[in-house]
Amino acid sequence: MHIFELNSFPIEQITVPEQFAENLGAWFSERPWPIRLLAYNRPCNLQLPRMRIREQIQRLSQNKPGDWSVPWLRDAAFFLEALEQRHLRSARYLLMTWEPHDLSSDALLPTIRRAFQRPATRIERLPSILGCGYTEQATMLCPERVGAPYLACLLSHDMRGEIDIDVLHPLMGRPYDLALAIDIQTRPQSRTLARSERAYMTARAAASDWRSANAWST
Repeated sequence: MHIFELNSFPIEQITVPEQFAENLGAWFSERPWPIRLLAYNRPCNLQLPRMRIREQIQRLSQNKPGDWSVPWLRDAAFFLEALEQRHLRSARYLLMTWEPHDLSSDALLPTIRRAFQRPATRIERLPSILGCGYTEQATMLCPERVGAPYLACLLSHDMRGEIDIDVLHPLMGRPYDLALAIDIQTRPQSRTLARSERAYMTARAAASDWRSANAWST
């Protein structure tokens, strides 16, 4: 198993969406082993600029007590903190692959870059989506730290209907933390054909039984 991190790909920057979707579909369909796409919607991390502002405030307080810029810097730090918590969001995408043992990550990485048209790098471990300890309850996960969010898990076994490249973007644009896991399994053509034939024969037998029962009842 390998884990790859993908650069965020805003849909507005894709000049030919149909061609991009076709390339992605071809990449997934040509790999008959499990693949998982992970998407994280989190607040944008502004810790570094806030840390630099605090250092500047501390330096001015020591060297120039009462400097006029200190209150402004404190307001700027508070503004960045509020902006990070409530407004700015960041998207992070990871790709997990369960490829055959004879396929290395170095061989797989260039194909990912070509299909997604974005830089990609291999990482060693998955980032945690939990910021603290949680207690499991019937319908949610309750945080052990005051102020941390409650978490809920939604599970879907099968997605019906048309799935295109626009599916993720409305979800990733929501103003709250979100983590999505999409499992993709490409079935071999022979297995898919055999399964379709069995489903057809089962439906045909059921329809025949219904017609026979209906004929006897009339």
